[in-house]
Amino acid sequence: MFTKGKVTAPLKALVEDLKHVLSPNTARALRAQKKNKLRDFVQVAGQLNVSFFLIISSTEKATYLRLVRTPHGPTLTFRLNQYSLASDVAASQRRPFSGGHGIWQAAPMLVISDFDKEVLHQKLASTLFQNLFPTMVASELQISACRRVVLLHQRAEEEGGGMELRHYAIKAAPT
Repeated sequence: MFTKGKVTAPLKALVEDLKHVLSPNTARALRAQKKNKLRDFVQVAGQLNVSFFLIISSTEKATYLRLVRTPHGPTLTFRLNQYSLASDVAASQRRPFSGGHGIWQAAPMLVISDFDKEVLHQKLASTLFQNLFPTMVASELQISACRRVVLLHQRAEEEGGGMELRHYAIKAAPT
């Protein structure tokens, strides 16, 4: 997860938030420099067992997120219409949730909603996102490890189309 080109401070904060969403299977300490080329990252990806890159870039017209499968693709490019930072969500809440360090130790559960398997680009996107997160085996799953959920929802054309990615924390309390 890194940026390419000139990006604003909120986009850099978005990269940090996305690193948290993908935790623990991400290089959270990775810092891309201006002199780094994509070729540099691809060359070391095999040695470090990196299978995906998420790259955020910005132009005058829009902001883009590229999901790159290494080493030979495919690459999906998404235009970001809206995003909310974790700090914005926390600021809007009366009592913001703080899960502590333990919440980031297990991968989130992925829920994919309303993707049409007959539409090729939706099938490809859902498959790539499924491969981005580790597979969970129901018989070996520990309920205490289920602390987060990532929802990937395909919006209907009547609603404007596009996809939504949301990240939720699960808080269980004895009753």
